[in-house]
Parts: sequence; C-alpha cells; structure tokens
Amino acid sequence: MTTIPRPNLELVIQLYGSCLPDYIWMLRNIETDKKWLRFSPRLNEFIKNLRCEGYPQLYQDEKRIETALFRAIFPTDDDICDLFQELASLTVDKQTRFLNDCLEGSNELGQLIDEKLVHIDDLDLTPEGQKKAKLEFDKLSPEEQQLQMRFVQCISAFGLASFYNFLSVMVHGRKLTQLVPEAMQGNDESFCLAVHIDKSIIHQIPYFKDRFARAQQEGDEKFLSSVSYRLQSPQLKGRVRHRLLYMLFAILEATQWLNDLKHREILDICDQLELDRYDNRIETENALTKRLNDYREAQKINRLSMP
Repeated sequence: MTTIPRPNLELVIQLYGSCLPDYIWMLRNIETDKKWLRFSPRLNEFIKNLRCEGYPQLYQDEKRIETALFRAIFPTDDDICDLFQELASLTVDKQTRFLNDCLEGSNELGQLIDEKLVHIDDLDLTPEGQKKAKLEFDKLSPEEQQLQMRFVQCISAFGLASFYNFLSVMVHGRKLTQLVPEAMQGNDESFCLAVHIDKSIIHQIPYFKDRFARAQQEGDEKFLSSVSYRLQSPQLKGRVRHRLLYMLFAILEATQWLNDLKHREILDICDQLELDRYDNRIETENALTKRLNDYREAQKINRLSMP
C-alpha cells in the first residue's frame, strides 16, 4: 500500500470542523478533570459495544488511521484496495490530486460525516436512550444496518485515534504513529511517552502488553518507574487557555501544513472555524505568533520532562 500524500488543506479544515464538537468535549474533560481525559463507564461500555476499543492498534502505522477514514466512507474494502492500487501507479503529485478529488467527491466528506456522526456530547447513554437507539436501528434493513455499523465503528476509531495522535503532537511534539513504532523497535522512552498520551495502548497493543509484563516479571525497576510516572502524570500540565488553537496547531503540524502557512493564513482558518466562540479569540497575527511560540516551547519542555 502506498504512502498517502499530504491532504488538501481545505479537507483538513473541513474534517477538523466536523470533529470540533467532540474535540471540544475531550479537551474540556482534560481541563476540568485534573488535566486527565477520562471516559465515563457508560461511554466506555458504548465504545466496547461498537467493537472499536482496539482503536489504539491504528497507531502502529499512519496508514492505518487514514484507512479507517476510508473504510467509513467506502462501502467495501475492495473499493479501498482498488483505490490504493490506482494510487500506487501515480506520481506523488498525481496521487495528491487523485486522492483529494476522490475525497471531495465522496458526497462532500464533511457533510457526510456531519449527517451521520452522533457527537459524544449528544449521546444518550442511559438505558432508556440506548433502548430507543436500538429500536431505531432495528427498523433498518440488514444492508443498511451493516453500512451504518461500519460507518460508526470506523469513524469512531478514526476520531479517537486522530484526537490522541494530535494530542501527542500538542504535548510531546511527536505523533503516536511515530512513538508507537519506535517503542516496538525497543525505544523505552517512546514507550513511556506513548502510554502517557493514551493509557489504553498498554492493554490494546500486544507489544506494549508483553513488554510491560516482561518488565514486571524481570523486576525492571527503572522501566517500571518511568512507565508508572507517565501513567500517573496528567496529559496536560498547567492550564492551556487556547486549547482548541493548540489542537489546530497540532493538526496542521501532523498533516504537514503548519510550517508552510503564513500566520495570517492560520488566523483566517481560526476565523473560518469560528474558534472565537470557544474563548479562543486571537485578534492579531502578533498574538497568534506568540501563541505558536508558546506551543513550540511547551513541546520542548514536555520532551525534556522524561524522568
């Protein structure tokens, strides 16, 4: 499977805008719950029932997260295989144009997601709410049920993995799709940084589970101490006033756009997404430049905080 080229900037903005309500919910939970992101037992049960609790396995390769999005959009995996086979025969420039045209033509990607996606804050996780949702689901034909379940499973896995991937860039300056493969090659520092961002990694990725168990069996106190420190350490230290702006920086950085955009252009993106509605108002380019410098400095500090 070929490496997917950098996505069109408008698609990046569109996807971020579609996911914004869920990212707001997650970041607010981090800010209010002692800088941790914790899901309620009912939400954890909901994720388990969707059979997407294994989403951390997507961190093992950047293409896995991207493929999860494609699996949500396309009705069968054969369609995705055909897409990647065609991409493999093209130059990088042609791959970029082809891929973006394909996504833009998929019933308008952002609109499709907005129509089908139920945001975390809107979920009725009470027994009554779940019973009502099941009754509505049962009204669908078997084919419609299969497509709906495929979409919800894949877009949920994509959304969760993407959020934590961007949060990792925000906190450590490196994506989980960088840290996890490094850890699996024997880098224990990357192991600790990865589980710091998404603690479920240690249970969902076989290498992490086995490495941790081996350290316990062998009494590797140095490694266990480092892991324990990260597992107990909040994802965000201190209050991040412009958390949605920092997340935008992380998304632009993860999609290889941040260094290529002028600060005026980033400010325009903030206006387009209406981030000022969420106490993230940045009035001038100078103010944005200061926030971007703060973002970079925070990454340096966090990278140096390894015990």
